[in-house]
Amino acid sequence: MTAVPPSSPEAFCDANVLYPSLLRDLLIRLDIEGLCRLRWSDEVNHEWINALVRDRGFEPEPLLRTQALMDRALPHARVTGFGHLIPDLTLPDPDDRHVFAAALHSRVPHLLTFNLSDFPAHALPTGAPQVIHPDAWLAPVLSQDLQVTCQVLRQLVAPFRKPPRTISDVARQLTQILMPQSAEVLEKMVAQDIC
Repeated sequence: MTAVPPSSPEAFCDANVLYPSLLRDLLIRLDIEGLCRLRWSDEVNHEWINALVRDRGFEPEPLLRTQALMDRALPHARVTGFGHLIPDLTLPDPDDRHVFAAALHSRVPHLLTFNLSDFPAHALPTGAPQVIHPDAWLAPVLSQDLQVTCQVLRQLVAPFRKPPRTISDVARQLTQILMPQSAEVLEKMVAQDIC
């Protein structure tokens, strides 16, 4: 595992960022290699797990094991002790307050979410994390050290043998989950024979 440089981009992940397994796996691997620093909370993890059980019919036990592995792999990621901030927050959906409270408490510069409208700027306190689409945040993370990114991508596709998965396949999947900028970084790496 690479030591995390002080300049590694930091962000809190909303549940919808951890919901797609490809994105979740990619982000975790990038953190392990020191290219970024992630945060999440138990409440956020419960949200994406419950959504996969409800929407896709997944069994909860393997997903709970995944959560335990995430917490073990990235012990710095788990944010606790933010409950006191929730009552003072006003958001369009009160159920989103725990997400912003955890992001605020973690003191990261960014909150990653696909649902930007859930966190309107006028409702956020001064000095709050910037709410940003995960694609806008991830593309520069992938670009900062192409050799390490390539190593991460190779680890990501290695377990897939029948059928095999390529880095181009990962780029296509990122496009499907509304991550075109990140997909473009991968496509350029493949085209330039970097990876």
